Amino acid sequence: MEEAILRYRDRFGENTEFSVTAARQRYTGRPYIQIELEEEAYNPLSGDASEIYDWSGSLLTAVGLHPQYSYSNGKNVLKVILPNQTRNMPKRAAAAIILGIIIGFIGSGL
Repeated sequence: MEEAILRYRDRFGENTEFSVTAARQRYTGRPYIQIELEEEAYNPLSGDASEIYDWSGSLLTAVGLHPQYSYSNGKNVLKVILPNQTRNMPKRAAAAIILGIIIGFIGSGL
């Protein structure tokens, strides 16, 4: 995202204003980061910006991130959907053991 912001700055100048949103998707609950910029259409991930194109295509894909660019209503929108955070494994194991003990007591009483 930082590289994309730098590309926007290089293209549109130092005083370019954009908005950054960090939120969760409505239906899936997956977190995302989105950058919106009201200017002419410019995709910072396009092939003409070869360094970032190679970088986003290899490094981000390797860790499961896929930046998405779109242009609508006069806005450049760059969005990266982040993977859900996994719960702490020791806590999950402890919860499973406790649940197993409770089910065992209920099952032995029947």
